[in-house]
Amino acid sequence: MERDTFMLKVSPKEVRPSRRGMLSATSSLYDPLGFVAPFILTAKFLIQDLCSKGLRWDEIVGPEEQRQWNEWLAELPSLESVEVERCFKHTISGDVKHGLHIFCDASERGYAAVAYLRTEHLNGQIECSFVMGKARLCPLKRVTISRLELMSAVFDGGTRTSCY
Repeated sequence: MERDTFMLKVSPKEVRPSRRGMLSATSSLYDPLGFVAPFILTAKFLIQDLCSKGLRWDEIVGPEEQRQWNEWLAELPSLESVEVERCFKHTISGDVKHGLHIFCDASERGYAAVAYLRTEHLNGQIECSFVMGKARLCPLKRVTISRLELMSAVFDGGTRTSCY
């Protein structure tokens, strides 16, 4: 509150290394504006891999997947160092130009979009503020990169995988 920033409070919960436990821990991170969406997406990749291998919900994962999960959990406390300014406009002055810049991208595993507010002052000073980000897993059924990039641009939320 003193710095007028959004910050994350992380309290990792002890879960069994199973699909259910991993999904529970991943879903417990409340990130509605997408500050740490890329970080969460890496855990979702692992969960999706377990799903595609046919691992049951409460079945313990293999040693390689457990190693990857433990690495992700070890990095989790570092999210508390993420700070995003709450206010989009840093300084209030006369005439300014505002522009909303949105970037979208996709890969074979996931797609994402991020929005920034760019403010240009008359004196030439430029300020950029993070507005929000979104990231999703690609469907298990193969989709072209071009189609995924379109999905990241639209981001209607209606396209989700049936198996996390």
